[in-house]
Amino acid sequence: MRTLSLSPVFLNAIAVISAALALPPAAMAGVVTGGGVYEPPAGFWDTYPPTNIFLFINFDKDTTGADITNDTAITNQYQPWGVTFSLISPPATANLEAHSASDLTGSLKWADDSISYPNTLACWDRNLANNGPLWVRIDFLPAYFPYGLPREAGLVFTDSPHNNPFTLNAYDASGILVDSATSSTADTMYNSTGHAEDTFLGVTHSGGIRHLEYSMQFMWGGNTQDGYIIGSEIDNIYLEYRLAPEPATILLMGLGSLALIGRRARRRCGS
Repeated sequence: MRTLSLSPVFLNAIAVISAALALPPAAMAGVVTGGGVYEPPAGFWDTYPPTNIFLFINFDKDTTGADITNDTAITNQYQPWGVTFSLISPPATANLEAHSASDLTGSLKWADDSISYPNTLACWDRNLANNGPLWVRIDFLPAYFPYGLPREAGLVFTDSPHNNPFTLNAYDASGILVDSATSSTADTMYNSTGHAEDTFLGVTHSGGIRHLEYSMQFMWGGNTQDGYIIGSEIDNIYLEYRLAPEPATILLMGLGSLALIGRRARRRCGS
């Protein structure tokens, strides 16, 4: 009976190819659109084979289709889709909430530029003494992404009362910063539209994005009696979701299986 025997040279070649395919690719440059662009620009989703879709979170409804009401704290409403929200080391006065159009907090009118009615995600703090930044974290939970973490993600920066750039960072599974996108200076205070607000910011990493962080570096003077607050709004989060394993993953599995077959065959031959 003939048995399959693979040479050490061939097995070493498999190991080299597998290692090369497993290397984390370099990060791509972040994408920042102009004001009034609410969706990923053409080509943002075209980097990979068409075995993926994108999830869309608008803070108007949860994953069951139920309405999210005004002033609702946003935490794990989207966990069934593998996405959770939190504030990073926030002061006790900070909030991360869904706010509907025309809702007022101090002097800031939330959702005046909501791009999907009625809610935006508002991060705010009435205590001006903090002077920011307030960092929001968006986690993509690996267990909910069976064929790999999102490689493309983005959101729309919709509003803020301050003239500060908005920054979106992407981190891999090791917590390493792999891509970043920063808007130009935001509008002057209380202006509702402009070149930086209503801007799509996107980040990509072909090795997979484990979580996002975003913030505005607030520098604000005044006192709490003025009713002013520091804050920012986003809307319409987009993220890639793969429906099948990548060809490279299938190839690795095939090479691994072939190597195991060769090893077993060599053992049977007594070599």
